[in-house]
Amino acid sequence: MKKTLFALLATVLLTACGNSYTVATPDDLKDHPELEGVVATWQEMVDAAGNNDCATILTHVRQNLAVTTESCDALVAYLNEAPAVDWARTDWTADKGKAKIYETNGASITGFILDTKKDVWGADSLFWQN
Repeated sequence: MKKTLFALLATVLLTACGNSYTVATPDDLKDHPELEGVVATWQEMVDAAGNNDCATILTHVRQNLAVTTESCDALVAYLNEAPAVDWARTDWTADKGKAKIYETNGASITGFILDTKKDVWGADSLFWQN
């Protein structure tokens, strides 16, 4: 767990130097360690948008939404301007298999469901269309 948290913190800090923005502070991660996977997923999506890497973004959108590459332009545009997340407001299901994230001082953005077979968090809504 400590190695994973360290790797995530390193990624967050390195991201601040790139063309993307950092979605969570080290304090966010320290205060809410249960968010590690969700934060890492959102960060990976934002980073992928900065690199116009739709394939990576789509790996974090649930397959049942049937999203295709036709949505890439809208996804990238949204993620490049995505609102700040208030990680402390994250709502969890009782089994911690789903987390809903919220804008700072705003509405919900999307939920993420954990695919336990692949250990991958996937967005469960067409959040970029809202």
